[in-house]
Amino acid sequence: MTKQKGIDWAEEYPDGYSKKWREYEVKEWKKLDPDGYAHYIDKYKEHEANKTSTDDRNKYWQEWAKRNKI
Repeated sequence: MTKQKGIDWAEEYPDGYSKKWREYEVKEWKKLDPDGYAHYIDKYKEHEANKTSTDDRNKYWQEWAKRNKI
């Protein structure tokens, strides 16, 4: 399980995703600079609040990755 400073990142957002998927996702996003990671968290919360579809979320992140050359 991925932990940092005593935080169980796999449990931070109990949204139905498996722990294994959340660990992989967090591992990839932690490679970002602090501003990029902060943007990810903010956008994640926005997508959850708006109940954004998976297709729309994926489209946003693919476009964002292209813009940021990730």
